[in-house]
Amino acid sequence: MADTLIRWIDGRAPTEISGGATWGMPFPRGTVPGVEALAVADGGGTRVPSQAWPLATWPDGSLKWAGVALPATGSPSDTYLVTSDAGTTAGAGQPASGNPSVTVTESADAITVDTGVLRMVINRSGSTLFRSLSRGGKAVARDARLVSLLQDDLPEDAGTVGREAFTGEVTGVVPEQSGPVRAVVRLEGNHRPDAPGSGKRNWLPFMVRFYFYANARSVRMVHSFIWDGDAEHHFLAGLGVRFTLPLEAELHNRHIRIAGADGGFLTEGVRGLTGLRRDPGAEVRDAQIAGRATPPPESWNPEVSDRLHLVPAWGDYTLTQLSADGFELRKRTTAGHGWVGISGGTRSAGFCSLSDTRGGLGVGVKDFWQSHPGQLDIRGAATDEASITAWLYSPKPSPWTCGSTTTAWARTPSRNSSRASRSPMRTTSRASETPRELPAPMS
Repeated sequence: MADTLIRWIDGRAPTEISGGATWGMPFPRGTVPGVEALAVADGGGTRVPSQAWPLATWPDGSLKWAGVALPATGSPSDTYLVTSDAGTTAGAGQPASGNPSVTVTESADAITVDTGVLRMVINRSGSTLFRSLSRGGKAVARDARLVSLLQDDLPEDAGTVGREAFTGEVTGVVPEQSGPVRAVVRLEGNHRPDAPGSGKRNWLPFMVRFYFYANARSVRMVHSFIWDGDAEHHFLAGLGVRFTLPLEAELHNRHIRIAGADGGFLTEGVRGLTGLRRDPGAEVRDAQIAGRATPPPESWNPEVSDRLHLVPAWGDYTLTQLSADGFELRKRTTAGHGWVGISGGTRSAGFCSLSDTRGGLGVGVKDFWQSHPGQLDIRGAATDEASITAWLYSPKPSPWTCGSTTTAWARTPSRNSSRASRSPMRTTSRASETPRELPAPMS
């Protein structure tokens, strides 16, 4: 097989690849016996760590299509060269043993995946997608779970409508790839009612895949579900994934980042120190805006430090994208208090993060505004245990139904109708030593 030159679609390499890279490529019949014959070199001819797996074979058994993965790197090459001789490319010896790799460790009750930067522990069953996500030995998130809301009526007149809360229950976990460059773990289950005595059955069978890459500081999550509700009586009022975040730092050292349109970001502290009538000091303001720990309050202007408890702490944030034409961003101090409008715009990039001086978590939804109605919630940012919920179907608009929309349509079978949805998502940890880093919101 002739060497194949791989180029970036944009014409040049990105500044970095924080989450690894994957592509698929075809091969002529009879030219490549198997994936073990493939090797990848950078633009300078130096072999780089890679992983390949078969996607299709020819009738003679030779390779027809293959997937190829590269690890995360801070210096990607403008081009890569794929060869099938696995050893004659200039400078292409075996990758050094010190190169980062992703490892998968299985036990009786859990699977642990370590990218060299991140470490995720996934229970084999239960109500969580993962038990913990840590970076540098510090937990940045835990107890991720799928959530859904079921509504059983669409009233036209005044009245109340009940909504039942459901949580995803994992019934099976299978590692599909185990490294050394890429690992994939598949989870399957369905949504069970949160209230055991509600009389509601389990519904919405789902499949979640986590994609890990060596040296990556982010994890890609792809969610699929099957609609198995009654098309005439079951209405999906909300579907999302929720993450729990431990927080320890002072409220002024907790940082919110929410992506708007055209590269814009809301950047503020849970207890803001900018825009006050009295100035705490330029160094303090600059540190909070940049997402760094502020100097000790003892060094601030005492007119601010002595009255710090009087500055409100904003614990809840919500971004809603209910149409392709606009989003709304709001915040409030705590549950039960009024919302304050922050801003609005056209098409949000669909990313938010919450962090403190020890680290944090960022969540981005691919094609966020295109797949409206979507919503991003941050709750409890002023407490020791906050949450981020990425709503793939926002609970704000009218519920989604699989039933017919006009009487002229043939009716969908009421109990066996099915519809699949795939929702790529990226979860990103943030280390305290690089609090300004915000990865691209798209995965």
